[in-house]
Amino acid sequence: MAKTTTPNMGFVLPDKDEFYDVDVTNGNFKTVDTELKKLDDKKVDKVTGKGLSTNDLTNDLKTKYDAAHSHLSNTSNPHQTTAAQVGAIATSQKGAAGGVAELDANGKVLSAQLPSYVDDVLEYASKANFPSSGETGKIYVATNTNLTYRWTGSAYVEISPSLALGETSSTAYRGDKGKQNAANIATLNAFVEIEAAHKEKWKKLLGDRALNISNLLLEVTHPVGSILQTTKSESEFDPNTMIGGTWRLLPGVMLFGAASGYTLTNNLKDGGSTDAAVISHRHSLAGQSAAANSAGAHVHFSGWERQWYGKGNYWANYQSSDGSAFNTGSAGAHTHSLSGYSDYTGTDAAGKNMPPYKVVNIWERTA
Repeated sequence: MAKTTTPNMGFVLPDKDEFYDVDVTNGNFKTVDTELKKLDDKKVDKVTGKGLSTNDLTNDLKTKYDAAHSHLSNTSNPHQTTAAQVGAIATSQKGAAGGVAELDANGKVLSAQLPSYVDDVLEYASKANFPSSGETGKIYVATNTNLTYRWTGSAYVEISPSLALGETSSTAYRGDKGKQNAANIATLNAFVEIEAAHKEKWKKLLGDRALNISNLLLEVTHPVGSILQTTKSESEFDPNTMIGGTWRLLPGVMLFGAASGYTLTNNLKDGGSTDAAVISHRHSLAGQSAAANSAGAHVHFSGWERQWYGKGNYWANYQSSDGSAFNTGSAGAHTHSLSGYSDYTGTDAAGKNMPPYKVVNIWERTA
């Protein structure tokens, strides 16, 4: 019966129902020994301080590598290459007349190799502050204009006349400001780009006035009928000149919201009174009458008795001993006639009939 073996080394695998066979085990060990010997013959021993690589480096390649490394490390120009051959500037020309300037550690030309006037720049607040007599070979700068001058021996002349930065007729405008202005103008142009259909509406509203940004802004923000309030006096702020359009002042009036019975008009004042007030007052009672009800019935005690004496045919009055006789009748219903005035009411003081207020100039646009 054929034996089962491993796919790689061919180890014999006993069946599970076979007895242990020493020969099979020994044969497997021999196979292992043979294969390990093959691997040992091909291995590379690890050398302390060196690493292993997947690249094989033969002795021949090692020799060439060492030679190349030595050549690269040689800075004595082993090939005797000249500056002309490689388009370089010879070191002998550094700092030499007709050669090239040398650079310092910051990459700048050494001051000793600069023309004298370049290394001698004098700054003054203005040209008027320059020395009365200058020096040849020096540059003079007026910091108020940023213009540069040199001394000719008799006068200061501007070096390569140019425009200085500023905002006057003799200076150049700053580029960053100009760029921002251009952007702002472009924004405004985009704002006033109105479709043809809308232009006709605006022209009708503006009438004979030009279709420009000023007039458009006036109609958008303060159309005819607008109310403008300000704490500025008429001399400090007049919308007729400050904004445009026709405006009138509304002196001594307050604003009242339109409602039923209160319609909008073009009047300067629509109602009210300049002297409307409720001040301290009273009401007259003259000519008025009032009736007291019957609950006012009462009697009065006279303190005297009266008896008839027939013999003498007379009446005698004398004081009663118990005070119980001769009371008046109880009927008390009657009327009183009133005259005079009621008591005062209200507060007699300025402004008591008004809420807290702030005085402002009120302008109304009429055209």
